This record gives sequence, structure tokens and C-alpha cells, in this order.
Amino acid sequence: GGSLSDYRVLTMATGAGSTAKITGGTITGHASGIGDRIQADNGGVVTFGGTAVMDRSYFNAIGTGEINLTGGTHNDANGGFTTSHTGSVINISGSYTLTSWLNDRNHTQVFVSNGTIDFKTGWTGSIADANATNVWDSGTWIDTMTAGDVSVDGEDITADNFSTYFNVDENGTLTMVPEPATMSLLALGGMAMLKRRKRA
Repeated sequence: GGSLSDYRVLTMATGAGSTAKITGGTITGHASGIGDRIQADNGGVVTFGGTAVMDRSYFNAIGTGEINLTGGTHNDANGGFTTSHTGSVINISGSYTLTSWLNDRNHTQVFVSNGTIDFKTGWTGSIADANATNVWDSGTWIDTMTAGDVSVDGEDITADNFSTYFNVDENGTLTMVPEPATMSLLALGGMAMLKRRKRA
């Protein structure tokens, strides 16, 4: 629970072995929304998830820092996902959801990677832009990911494999294609419902 607001740079974990977890409450960046960020620095690990809410700000891994986005909701991001050095990593998994950007984003500003930005299989969240004036199609998302050196479970995203991993809806919202096992469960659930209706 609780809240934190009106900061610019919030380095939450610095040095090997240092960790920080944000699993609830609300974090709100500076009113200007310029340069506000949550950082993991030089071996530190920051995890953002649970029911946490972040308004404005963006995530930045520096040196060998690691940021794990496992859940929570991120609104009006003022920057993308940034790994500043080789060895820094941002992992996107669980139900982490980004609803909107503070301003319209140029595609080269979303994934800025000198390290690794890795989506994990089974990610159930979404990345959208409720404030967009121009809806992003699959082609723009492909440009975005290939410009930012983005991967899924360590496999680089390319124009050829993008649709294997991701869906983009009519509003430009990015989601992950469900795993085959998940699809099978959904199909079984649908069949069970049809049987019940026939019996009724």
C-alpha cells in the first residue's frame, strides 16, 4: 500500500545483491513527466508487480541492473523500456499492463536497448496507447521491436516471427499469442459449455 509522488529519478536497487519489490500502492512521477524513471543499477534487481500502479515515469536498467515487470498497471508512461548498457535487462511477464503514453510515442522511443528486453512466454498483459492519435499496426510494432532489439525467451523478434508471438488489435494494442496449452484449455472449456447447453 501507500504512495510515492513527485520524484524524478528513483534508483531502487544499486549493486549486486540489492533488491527492491513494488507489489502495491501508487507511484506517480513529477508533474512535468520529463525524465522521471525507476532504475535498477549495477547488479541491482527491481520487481514491479502485484497490484502496484505507476503513473508517468518509465523503467531504466543501468549497467548490469535488472527490472522484472511481473504485473501491475502502468499509466501515462513518459518514456519506453530502456536498458542502458550491455548486461542490463528488462523482463516482461505475468500480467504487466501499460495502458497509455503521456505523449504520442515515436516507435524508436518504446524499446531503447543496449542490453536485453525480453518478453516471457505466458505474458497475459498488454501494451496500449489510450492517448494515441495514430493507431499502430503490426508493421509499426515490428519496426518498434526490431529497432529496440527485443526478444521472447531469448529469441530475437524479427518481421518473420513477430506474428508467432504477438497479436495487434484494431486499436493498436499489443498482446501475446496464447501458448498452445492455454489454447487447448480454452477449447476444452468451450466444448464443455456446449455440452452443458445441449443437456439443458
